[in-house]
Amino acid sequence: MRLVAFSLISSLMVVPVFWAGGAMAETARPSATPARPAATQSKPPVAAAAAKPSASSVKPVLATPQSTTETYGDWILICSSTPAGQICEVDTTLSLRGQAEAVARIAFGQPAKGKPLRLVVQTPANILIPPGVKLDIEPDKKSIPLAYRSCAPGGCFAEADLSPEQDQFFRGRSDPGQLVFTTASGQAIALPVSFRGLEPALDALGHK
Repeated sequence: MRLVAFSLISSLMVVPVFWAGGAMAETARPSATPARPAATQSKPPVAAAAAKPSASSVKPVLATPQSTTETYGDWILICSSTPAGQICEVDTTLSLRGQAEAVARIAFGQPAKGKPLRLVVQTPANILIPPGVKLDIEPDKKSIPLAYRSCAPGGCFAEADLSPEQDQFFRGRSDPGQLVFTTASGQAIALPVSFRGLEPALDALGHK
């Protein structure tokens, strides 16, 4: 299953997981080494760049990139420019144990300054709605339930606004957690969640 990139926050049908249902390309899994922000715009082929353009073909160069990314451990901070302003989110993709293909996605974002941190999860579309989704930070101790809000061909989206106490669940976290949801056939799926790099990523998000 290929995940649709989405931009969690403003509305789930808005795009990055805060751009759910959009036709954006899938975000690559983060590398282990933090990286400096980089524009996602691709460079033209060398041969094309070497050709002298005509005056009519010259287009103005954008002053800022359309999208930038920063990697923090297993999490990526993505900021995208939109007509309404900059939208940023911190996200990661999840896979079944022993498999590389992404089957779910978690993203954190803030709808607006001063608003609670919002957690959004994208799962496959063939799920049971009533149980919702559960993010276990410490199994049987600290968990965050999320209710499904919408579904599209690319997947279903669950969300929750975090309380200050829940926000602190992710601080200083080193042990992995798990994301739990139920398929349409009634099978419970538990995906491992790495929290490595999440705290500095959320700190960076707060400064955007």
